[in-house]
Amino acid sequence: MKASCSSFTCRSSDGKHFLGRTYDEYGDISTNKVVVIPHNYEIKLSFTKNKENNRQTVDYATVGMNISGFNTPFLTEGMNQEGLMGALLFFPYFSQFDTRESLYDVNVGLLLPFVLGK
Repeated sequence: MKASCSSFTCRSSDGKHFLGRTYDEYGDISTNKVVVIPHNYEIKLSFTKNKENNRQTVDYATVGMNISGFNTPFLTEGMNQEGLMGALLFFPYFSQFDTRESLYDVNVGLLLPFVLGK
């Protein structure tokens, strides 16, 4: 069986928002930890060391679940200080990568710290 991730959001009766998700493709998550990325922290945007625009200083503090073993935050989900939430979900066969040149070269696994930080 091929698996993919799923997520949901809901709002409580007092107006608070919640984000939930499944971990269908991440294997052993026992070493993953909650991480706080502080305001003005410099994150990497790709794992390629010699690319231009390889780093970004975040404008917003972010908290999220970090996949251990990388030398930069690699979030599976998170929320920034303004309340913007996101999740890294796996949908096989439903996406493709744009190969055109762009201002930023962001590894898909590093997209959440990038988006939530800006």
